[in-house]
Amino acid sequence: MRRRPPRSTLSSSSAASDVYKRQQGEELRKELITEKNERLLYTIACKSAVKANMRMSKIEMETLVRNVLRLKNINTCPHGRPIIVTMSKKELEKEFKRIV
Repeated sequence: MRRRPPRSTLSSSSAASDVYKRQQGEELRKELITEKNERLLYTIACKSAVKANMRMSKIEMETLVRNVLRLKNINTCPHGRPIIVTMSKKELEKEFKRIV
């Protein structure tokens, strides 16, 4: 339950009122974004993410790649799994059994 400080402690100036409102807003935000909520958001994001063998149109794939490449410093999903892997041409050829 939130309680407002007694009126005698609040200045009648709008500056003091603005500071009070900002502090209340910050406290509310902190309460809403808890670790539990954050994990829930991660889980929702993972469950709705593209999965292996999921069929996608060419446009959907291009849009997905374009959106991922716009992200800054995001190399893993929230659970730590990589979303981008860098490979040399040689490593790629080896994966597809082009070279031994």
